[in-house]
Amino acid sequence: MQNKLLALVLLLVAFFSHPLLAQKRVLLEHYTSSWCGECPNANLIADQIAADHPGRVILAYHHSSVDPMANPHSTVWKNELSIPGTPLGVIDRTPVSSSGPIFATTGNWASIVETQLEEPDYLDLGISFEPQPAEGPLSFEVSLRLLEELPETGELHLSVMVVEDSVQSSEPGYQQSNYYNEVEGHPLFGLGGSIPFYPFMNVVRDIVSDTWGTTANFPAELEVGTDYTWTSTFELESNWDPKQLRLIVVATLHDEDDIRSRPVLDASEVSIGDQLITSSNNPQAAKLEFKAFPNPAYDRLNLRFPAIGDYQLDLSDMLGRPVYMESILGKQDHEVSVSGLPNGFYVLKV
Repeated sequence: MQNKLLALVLLLVAFFSHPLLAQKRVLLEHYTSSWCGECPNANLIADQIAADHPGRVILAYHHSSVDPMANPHSTVWKNELSIPGTPLGVIDRTPVSSSGPIFATTGNWASIVETQLEEPDYLDLGISFEPQPAEGPLSFEVSLRLLEELPETGELHLSVMVVEDSVQSSEPGYQQSNYYNEVEGHPLFGLGGSIPFYPFMNVVRDIVSDTWGTTANFPAELEVGTDYTWTSTFELESNWDPKQLRLIVVATLHDEDDIRSRPVLDASEVSIGDQLITSSNNPQAAKLEFKAFPNPAYDRLNLRFPAIGDYQLDLSDMLGRPVYMESILGKQDHEVSVSGLPNGFYVLKV
């Protein structure tokens, strides 16, 4: 029996990402566009790679300049790395071979990720975001410890990408082109040649300070075992949904003269949506956590609620039609069977 693939958009909830300490993570950056009919399939491939390596693959999608989700930093990223088109991926900003390009086609992503996961872990890298008002400049703190001497010359640079999930709109340019609408058995089958209200995930909205990062005023020679921190700020844009934002910190070994010699040493991420508060919010609510996994889901969906209690689940398709409802009484963990649902995108309200 064929597994079902359901991509969920989680509403009314947000969750943290807890990076593993002292374990290398791989950054998979995808050059994409809403006009690219192959791109939603590439997104599914990237999702599966991340699911195959829980907590060790971080996804960030740079949108084409003809796309309303583009930003100037992503355009610089694309142009300077000479990315010719979509859908192509850049994994740890490392060339696929000594003389090959820095980008790779979707069929090679999984093997390159596995190769990069075997690279030494030079850094213990983390990023934190404390509860703060969703007004004015927002601050974050990056922590770093050098675990062993860096492999080659170059400056250590840090950059922080502001990434938004579940970007949806009825405006022109937000309908995802889909080459798989008539491919029976494919997760994108029957969703339309142009998918309305497609939930764009991992959308790079901005990169703090500079496209290629900053030295963060760290010493030129870092000492093994010493803890370093970098604090900086960013501004929210009016067209971002604060509840869907994440911050991804990327540590690279930066060669100013060679774009092909700027490998990613490590990356880490944190969700900030549930840490943004207003005068009417209770700051303690930021400590509550909800999880729904795996996402995309195949045969079952596992849910973990913030505490033992009573909850109402409402699952609907992208047209708003309800497909499943259930009351959960006096539980913190629950499992939902989704094997009988058609492939597609769904909205889960809790």
